[in-house]
Amino acid sequence: MYIRFGDKIKALRKRDGRKQEDLAAALGVTNQAVSRWEADKGYPDMELLPAIANFFHVSIDELFGYSNDRETRLAAYIEKTDKMRNTANCKTDFEELESFLRKSLAEFPNEWKLQMRLAWVLESKAVEERVKGMEPQSLNEAIVLLEKARRKCDDDGWKDSLISQLASQYAEIGDDEKKERLAAESSPVFISREVLKANYTKDEEKRRRYSAEAILALIHSSVWAMDWNWGDSPDAFIAMAELYKALFGGKDYGMFNSDMCRLYLRAAYQYASRGEKRRTMECLDLAIQHGNSFRESWGKKQNKLSAPFLVKAADLPREYVIIDDCWISSAVSTFPDEIADAIRKDPKYASVFDN
Repeated sequence: MYIRFGDKIKALRKRDGRKQEDLAAALGVTNQAVSRWEADKGYPDMELLPAIANFFHVSIDELFGYSNDRETRLAAYIEKTDKMRNTANCKTDFEELESFLRKSLAEFPNEWKLQMRLAWVLESKAVEERVKGMEPQSLNEAIVLLEKARRKCDDDGWKDSLISQLASQYAEIGDDEKKERLAAESSPVFISREVLKANYTKDEEKRRRYSAEAILALIHSSVWAMDWNWGDSPDAFIAMAELYKALFGGKDYGMFNSDMCRLYLRAAYQYASRGEKRRTMECLDLAIQHGNSFRESWGKKQNKLSAPFLVKAADLPREYVIIDDCWISSAVSTFPDEIADAIRKDPKYASVFDN
């Protein structure tokens, strides 16, 4: 099979977002030499081939044949990263995860899936820095990675998630200008892709599917909009949880258990602020129950819904708050001291605070 070597170099260079000058500088040749190679008007000396392959993080065989070895390695790194992230529960685990991701990005410097995952880890690290009274330096690096990932992302669902993450982190650092710019680039709810698909199709089967997906997307977004932004009354959070119950038939919430956990935690916070200990405990118990169910669904990557109205939904939201005991204990720490202390001393909550 005839391989145009110049096309191969050009494709690899564009894949990595490199310029001809970058390759020329790394090899110690002129820009014109690289330009001639890419135009197939000349070829590099044989002794330069290992350096070229190393520059693009490929083997010499891949340089000439471009097998799928690169994609296989990348997929393996992402799979390992996700397994490490799902089981990480202490500082050492996250340090190992960060180290692994940095090594993976050294090999694949422009892969948005790796950039996005390292940003997740750095966001968690920034929270820890803030708790210690330090400037959250990790957050700045996370934002840079998210910006790069967003530009490279070729998946609409993940691009939405990246935009949401960026908006959140811009808010954290007080950059309202960038946050507003991101919002301006998005579509309003009434012409969202979910609503448009649901309203403008003559295929009844598709209409049922798209309607279910539109409802799920809208209520999921409503929880994100409500969280930490709804006055001092638990009623709205309880009402939203009741709406979830009605739609889901009171079971099989899948990954949406994350939303239920957040709603009940916010209601618990509001009851605690009023000094209503019994109602606080009731909502906290429900929050923990849904948090445990979320982790089970998350571990199995299971989000199949059985409620008649929702069973046809296939393209579900991807962005969920990852619920763990640390997340719940952190929420309890915001309760008034008297109620928070009572919760911590209650044996039935020991597992939440022992981790």
